[in-house]
Amino acid sequence: MNIPNHKKKSIVNKLDKITKNVSKKPVYVVKKQKDGNYALVHYFNNKILIDEIPFARSAKSLAEEFHKAKCVDDRILGRFRKRMDNFYKHYNDALFYKHTMSTTKDRTRFFCTEARLDLTILYLKEAKQSLINF
Repeated sequence: MNIPNHKKKSIVNKLDKITKNVSKKPVYVVKKQKDGNYALVHYFNNKILIDEIPFARSAKSLAEEFHKAKCVDDRILGRFRKRMDNFYKHYNDALFYKHTMSTTKDRTRFFCTEARLDLTILYLKEAKQSLINF
């Protein structure tokens, strides 16, 4: 099958344009880190966009948001960081309350801390859902 030269040049130009557009679009992948968390990494240069993401599902949904937007939107990234900070705040609070409950000998302090732990666990579950459903 012989293709005329002018069609070959046209096809080459179209393919060249497509490859240039594809190479401009950032591609982000999710990588698991050594500490068990996840990071969103640029595929071509291995630059970390955001790390310490606690759930793979939320990292994948963030990557999909950036792929839809075709660029990194600082508003989306900021909103995600706020939700992640909220999750880690309540996670650290829960660890602190558990430690306090295990070390205190004062019954009043124990029961007050237990009530706070119950509340922070509810907030932690809500923060987890907001991250997963991002």
